[in-house]
Amino acid sequence: MVPSFANTLFEAALHRGVEGLPRARVIRREVPLGGSLIDFQIEGSFGRALVEVKSATLVSAGRALFPDAPTARGTRHVRELIAHRREGGLAFLVFVVQRSDATSLSPHAGHDPAFAAALLEAEQAGVMILAFTCEVRPKGITLDRRIPVVL
Repeated sequence: MVPSFANTLFEAALHRGVEGLPRARVIRREVPLGGSLIDFQIEGSFGRALVEVKSATLVSAGRALFPDAPTARGTRHVRELIAHRREGGLAFLVFVVQRSDATSLSPHAGHDPAFAAALLEAEQAGVMILAFTCEVRPKGITLDRRIPVVL
């Protein structure tokens, strides 16, 4: 599946609701932050937050691993969310596992140790890190269930 499809799945889930995902509406797409464009600015009962969505497709022994190749851009996005959070803003990093067989998600430190370190720093800074699997049905694909993020 195309990585940008994860954004479409995430936005649809915001509207219909998925357990473990706060209900919210999209205020803006492609939000400039530092030297990056963050996928969404959303608003809900929690206030306003920035959201970066990442697509994960690699699963090994039930664990989704991200990234499947080094991603300097992805690491930069995480670092921008950390800075935003440290300045008092709310931030989410959402992994859309475009498979149904994952039971958890972890950084793939063997492929990208810098991303793994940034993800741990993000959690410590208070960035909300969420992961969801997808359900594929004849009528389409939807976010299905939240799975734990293991750092």
